[in-house]
Amino acid sequence: MVKKITKLLFIFTASFPVLFFLNTGFSTDLLWKTFQTIVFSVLFSLSLVWPVLKKYFLILSGLLLIFMAVFFISGQSGWAEIFGSSGFGLVLLLLISYVPQLIKKGYIEHI
Repeated sequence: MVKKITKLLFIFTASFPVLFFLNTGFSTDLLWKTFQTIVFSVLFSLSLVWPVLKKYFLILSGLLLIFMAVFFISGQSGWAEIFGSSGFGLVLLLLISYVPQLIKKGYIEHI
């Protein structure tokens, strides 16, 4: 367990600056984007350390995209942007988390 937590902290520490740059461009003007980057880093780290959680994160990203559609239809474009970018970003991070398995085996199993 200590080994997994150490791995989790290492992945979080390594991924946070990269995701922060990709998400905000090192601009802290929007507080929600900084919070979104922290959430992305935590979920990405968890999906690499405990791959069984990927299915639940995929469901979460689908719910976020549904919320985006609901808020967009109701005229709340600010909230739609927050939920939509979070859902789409989470899908991209989950796809990136399958890269090690693709390199190792050449295919993806157990989605």
